[in-house]
Amino acid sequence: MRQSADDLDTSLGALEASVAAVDGKTGTALVTAIAAVVSAAGDSLAALAGTVEAIGAAAADTGSTIGQACDAVPECDVLTE
Repeated sequence: MRQSADDLDTSLGALEASVAAVDGKTGTALVTAIAAVVSAAGDSLAALAGTVEAIGAAAADTGSTIGQACDAVPECDVLTE
């Protein structure tokens, strides 16, 4: 889970930087900057999906601390469906 969270953090940083890079751009440079934002947003969504999958896997693993905690709380069932 830690790696997927780190990947998400990295991708969000890249997204933030790409959004900031749009400022002041015009013409072709603006189109290129927007394309970079779209690409970074896609990377962030993929990283988010990886984090959600990692959380679900940890919740389903009854041998892990998270899995044992979720096993004790019925509301966690939604994470393993």
